[in-house]
Amino acid sequence: MIDKIIITGCSHSTEIEIVDHLIRYPSEKNRRSAIWQWYRKNIHNHNKVSIEELDKKSNEMFHSIERQHSWPALLEKETRISVINLSVTGGSVGRNLIEFSNYCKENKIKDTTIAIHQLPSLARFYMRFSNHRVNILPNNIDNLGYDKKYFKKDIERVKERYKMIIEKDIKNNYIKKHYHRCIERIKKIGQKHGIIFYFISLNNTNIHIDNILIEDFDKFRDGYKKGIFGHPVDTTFNKDIVDIIVKTIKLI
Repeated sequence: MIDKIIITGCSHSTEIEIVDHLIRYPSEKNRRSAIWQWYRKNIHNHNKVSIEELDKKSNEMFHSIERQHSWPALLEKETRISVINLSVTGGSVGRNLIEFSNYCKENKIKDTTIAIHQLPSLARFYMRFSNHRVNILPNNIDNLGYDKKYFKKDIERVKERYKMIIEKDIKNNYIKKHYHRCIERIKKIGQKHGIIFYFISLNNTNIHIDNILIEDFDKFRDGYKKGIFGHPVDTTFNKDIVDIIVKTIKLI
């Protein structure tokens, strides 16, 4: 009997956009300010609050609501098995590795546990920025969301490092090799702690992966209504994923 399920993944496992009807914004660039307005109207209506605090608190609150509507949350509800969702919006396979490794180090895995790793797109990285790390996606490298004057040097450094990654990839297929190394390390960590692992995979990795629940996740997502950012906002998306997991692993 399975006692615990650990999930790693990106925004497709945190359910970004699923509750955007609460904020309603005309374009991508307006989403953050719309979340601010929603937070001030519904959660924190005090006028004296810094922009930094408003940004942090509003995004945390809104993100927690999104996660309540995610397929990992539905999986826990349907199976009544404890689900630990380590997925991060904008996450990479490297970020998945770090989150999974840290969880296994900090928590004793005593129960019968399985892990489901929803693999993000290849060209994403979790890179050093100032005194912390940030998720780097090919389409956000020119707009990391930080003040371009104050963080000018940090932005230039991370862009230069990402440029070097692309150059290494052109020369020796670096990105796929890195992706494969991360997956192998995820497997080894799971084996070390006696965790049975499964994958929700992409079709364009050209990497052999065992225990696949969904083989071509890009194609799978195409069958559902999407939001402005391209994430499924159809409630049947989560239900269908959970049905596949339950039937394949025989959780019920």
